[in-house]
Amino acid sequence: KSAWETYIGRVLALERDEDGQVPTVGQFTAHDPQTYTTIIDLDARIMATQLGLPPHYLGYTTDNPASADAIRSSEAQLVK
Repeated sequence: KSAWETYIGRVLALERDEDGQVPTVGQFTAHDPQTYTTIIDLDARIMATQLGLPPHYLGYTTDNPASADAIRSSEAQLVK
């Protein structure tokens, strides 16, 4: 083995426990974050409606970006 492989092997080594057993290493499966982002988007839209703010103020974006006129009209009630 090279010096580098020996060094990395020492860093990634697991020590035996009190019974002399080497611990096993596993991996959790990834979860789809879509369920959480959907709830956050829904909350942002509800808060924007209740507070009278444009949705983009709270970070809610759609697939189609709003035009400049649409942004101005959504902010119109804030500048009265």
